[in-house]
Amino acid sequence: MENKNQDIYHSKIYLFLNALTLLGYLILYPLITKFINPSTYGNYILLYAYVSILINFCNLGCSVGFRRNFFEISDDKNYSNNLLYSVQIFILIIFGLVLFFLISFESSILKLFSFPKELESLWILLVISLMLDSYSKYFFIYLENKKKSKIYFLIFFLKTYFYFIISILLVFFNKGILSLVYGLFYSNLFLLLISTFIQYSKGFKDYNLNFSYVKKILIISIPSTPRLLFGRINSDIDKILISFFINSESTGIYAIGQSIAYSIFQIITSLDKVFIPEMYKLMFAKKFKKIGTYLRPFLFFFTLITLVVISSTNLIVDTFLDIKYSEAKIVIIIFSIYYFTLFFSKVAGHQLVFLKKVWTNTFIFFINIFLNIILSIIFIYYLGFYGAAFATAISSIISLLISIKILQKWMIINYDLMAIKLSYFFLTIAVVAQLITLNFSWLQDSYILQFCLIIVLSLSFLIYGFTKKIISKKNIMSILYLHK
Repeated sequence: MENKNQDIYHSKIYLFLNALTLLGYLILYPLITKFINPSTYGNYILLYAYVSILINFCNLGCSVGFRRNFFEISDDKNYSNNLLYSVQIFILIIFGLVLFFLISFESSILKLFSFPKELESLWILLVISLMLDSYSKYFFIYLENKKKSKIYFLIFFLKTYFYFIISILLVFFNKGILSLVYGLFYSNLFLLLISTFIQYSKGFKDYNLNFSYVKKILIISIPSTPRLLFGRINSDIDKILISFFINSESTGIYAIGQSIAYSIFQIITSLDKVFIPEMYKLMFAKKFKKIGTYLRPFLFFFTLITLVVISSTNLIVDTFLDIKYSEAKIVIIIFSIYYFTLFFSKVAGHQLVFLKKVWTNTFIFFINIFLNIILSIIFIYYLGFYGAAFATAISSIISLLISIKILQKWMIINYDLMAIKLSYFFLTIAVVAQLITLNFSWLQDSYILQFCLIIVLSLSFLIYGFTKKIISKKNIMSILYLHK
């Protein structure tokens, strides 16, 4: 019971952090869409995609191995510290070598791509920014697994709002897309300094370099590298193909819509800092049948958030975005369903990592990216950038079904099927209602009616879940109040 209360407490901290982050984006996105045209923003997104793929490859999948091996030796108090320090030193060496190569051959690399001059002059700065961010994530995983949610909150909050403040100020001074790059660099540099200070506040003597730990991590991570690399490509291929087949303006509109829907995935990510470590504990304890019951409150809460986002699509776009980005509405709806479904994909992925079926995981991801590329090309041709969103969602769902089918041979999680059916039933109602709204101009302008619909759907979902005992009074109280 004590562990469960602690999970609730940590969940609240991560959710509060996520809410504050979303609040910052509510200020930043209106400014981006007002002062940065879709074409320029689309070019930035494309460059960001290329750099993200590079950084993902340079990590060699070490985050997966680090997270997996963290709980392997629980009786050694110094093990987790040494594991963290060892993987950090290894990643620093890799990043240093890659950065030296990129700077040495910068002119040759730039000839391979066609970007505006303002972005060509900033791409190395963007590379360094994302390297700093990637390096710091190992300390964040350490804090997650140690359940030090307050320290996590402090560091992430300071870094995020440092980014918002710098970006917003520079946007006001008409620095355009440079605002986002400078914001990333200075906020991630600040993140590195503050996380390093906190990590070593007790002194370096608590950390010892042990490359045997790195070797054990690489045994898990190297087979995962193709999966993670192509997974990164899979998440960016839609934007790359939109830029290639349509134009950068469409990429900008598409990216804004995807980013708004991504708020759902951010909430899943903020809470997986709680339920993923607990999942590993249950799996190592061979308590597989308890995992489904443990995950049910999280599923219910994710459904509620997705329901609100989908139902609010028209209100969000009309209120916070410039009219140049109004076509992002359908993208938000499609990606909201996609990100909700990723909850199950996350669970399945960590099951395969625990079972050390990393090559199986890699095979499934190859299927996913193959489907995504093929479907994206076909759907973009017929449906424009909406087709890319459909292709991403469909390929992901097919891959998830394959994962679940394969996992039935080794580990079965007894999900609450009634809760899953209820979730998708209400989400379908929300999608249909929003599509009807978008097809009638008088409904699009009836914001009070739309707000009432959001309230009715949300309350109906809560009441039905409560009466069917899918969610309990205790679960609801834990969502409403921040307490242990």
